[in-house]
Amino acid sequence: MVDPRTPHVTGSPSRPSDARGALLAVVVTAVPMVALAWARYRLQLPSGDEPHYLVISEALAKHGSLDVQQVYDHRDYWSFFPQPLEPHVAPGPNGQQLPLHSIGGPVLWLLPYVLWGRAGVIAFMTVVSLLIVANVFWLLRQLAVERSVAVCVAIAFGLGTPILTYSAMSFVEPLGALGCLYALRVALRREPSCRDLLVVSTVLGVLPWVHSRFLLFPPVFLAVLVVRLLRARGTGWRRRLVCAVGPAAVLFAGLEVFDRVVWGTWNLAPNQVNAGAVPFRADPLPGLLGTVLDQEAGVAPNFPIFLFVLPGLLFAATRRYRTMNVLVLATVVPYTVVVSSFLAWDGAWSPPARFAAVVLPMLAGYVGIALQRTCDVFTGTVAAALTAAATALTALAVGTASGGFSARLGRSPTLGAVEATTHLPITRYVPSSALDGQQLLFLTWALGVIGFAWLIWLRRARDLLPTT
Repeated sequence: MVDPRTPHVTGSPSRPSDARGALLAVVVTAVPMVALAWARYRLQLPSGDEPHYLVISEALAKHGSLDVQQVYDHRDYWSFFPQPLEPHVAPGPNGQQLPLHSIGGPVLWLLPYVLWGRAGVIAFMTVVSLLIVANVFWLLRQLAVERSVAVCVAIAFGLGTPILTYSAMSFVEPLGALGCLYALRVALRREPSCRDLLVVSTVLGVLPWVHSRFLLFPPVFLAVLVVRLLRARGTGWRRRLVCAVGPAAVLFAGLEVFDRVVWGTWNLAPNQVNAGAVPFRADPLPGLLGTVLDQEAGVAPNFPIFLFVLPGLLFAATRRYRTMNVLVLATVVPYTVVVSSFLAWDGAWSPPARFAAVVLPMLAGYVGIALQRTCDVFTGTVAAALTAAATALTALAVGTASGGFSARLGRSPTLGAVEATTHLPITRYVPSSALDGQQLLFLTWALGVIGFAWLIWLRRARDLLPTT
């Protein structure tokens, strides 16, 4: 039993039933993930930035270098993209053309790519996505959410969020999501072991290699870990401090050396800077609204299970969840503001919520808390229906001409397919950042999100979470 007055449940012994719960969530979500992976592989070519990440893998595998221009010039990408491909490169020293995209993802999935090509990368990303599902379950159990609720929320996240969407693709966002979610779990433990600290430090050190956007995360998580270790000052705290900081520092230094040797600069994001893909080139407010509500890129219209986040935040506004609230707010808010200030805040040509997909799994705790505090047939039915709707949209996207990819065209291709089937003017009533005169629609949807939170708040049933 755990005292419910503690800020969060951390470091509690693992029970066999918890392991079975995590396995159940993974098995249930694995079936549609594998089916979606097969469908994507058979029916859709990689699109957007996907083929360009695979080009980096091809350059590493075939040439043992980052000379991606050779791959583009000789069409070595033909095995996974049998069409002309416009190079994604950025100018390096002496005019050398280097990859526009970071190399961390292609390095991590290099072996599967060498063995099985694009299919190997999709399999790798499916495993990463299933690990996210398992970590959602374990996060909820750390927060003392009931086992049955934790299983249901983990399944809902595996099927009704971008976890499913990006599990069958060659984007790096799931890698960032897994790293951030695991770092959150370790940071919430009362006494993380040296092994935990070594692993999380390594993960945080790898994130900036995967994408420069992920540079925001390591300082926040490491700062919280260091502060907690310094306050605790228990036996072996110095050793744990080295474990927490050492691997991340080495990997960060390695990234600096890499940028200096390859790019000729100490800048931590030379590929993005050289190509002009830098933040604060645009007002972040339209991007923030679009990230939440836009029909093409928005979270709420495409993954409505996140409507439970706001009421969950209200329920979690107590001392018990202080550490989680600080960590989530200190990572999610700055990251979202930064990416919303990009000119291509929507992720350019991509499926919905691409940039947001990195931080959305960290919000699982709030969804779990909201469902725990209401825990009735009505709320459970609503959550299941919202999950099913998002799953259906993700599946339907594969059959569209663009594979569900879009970029501020004014109309979601997936919602358009639903509209064509049902003959209902759905897209007319969902906000679009690409169209003029949408202020009233955005306001209506924003009020709807608040109204949903108020409804869930009224259905709260308990003041304390159960302790088992």
